[in-house]
Amino acid sequence: MLIALLLVVAPCALAEAEDMATTDALLSMQPVFDSILRTVMEDASSYDPANAAFVCGVLYRMGVNYGLDYPGTSIDEATFDIMVPGALMRSFAASAFPGLSGLSAPTVEGMSYDEEKDLYRLPGSDMGETESVVEGYQEQDGQLTVTAAMKDFEGNKLDGMTFVVSPAQGEALFPYVINSAE
Repeated sequence: MLIALLLVVAPCALAEAEDMATTDALLSMQPVFDSILRTVMEDASSYDPANAAFVCGVLYRMGVNYGLDYPGTSIDEATFDIMVPGALMRSFAASAFPGLSGLSAPTVEGMSYDEEKDLYRLPGSDMGETESVVEGYQEQDGQLTVTAAMKDFEGNKLDGMTFVVSPAQGEALFPYVINSAE
């Protein structure tokens, strides 16, 4: 009797553990989902890896809103600019825009790149009075379809997107890469 009970509980516990691992991995993708959502909303644009201004807008938001969560990023005490290592910006780009061959010159006003130091200078900003949330996901053929929304602090949905992601390959900052977003 005890053995039968363990056989029934073990698959359920395994499925719950897999769901929890996926949920945790998606939560770690928050900087990517949030920055794409914010860029689409604030710039009235769509996800477009071929658009240098869109790519720069996403990377700016990732750097200014989340860069300080990673080693090597600092604040310039005199200007309050966020100083983000080039390697970190390239890691951000690898998840948000896999296959991007390189980063173009910054297009966000006040943003600059020091090639000698391999350092991006981002003018400080705040995230406003909104937050992005993952509302759900479905797994199919090794990919996840993720729904995310931008909400105000009262919980009202302002906008949303559907992301299709797949596992990142090799050493990566984030567990998934964006295949598409709309």
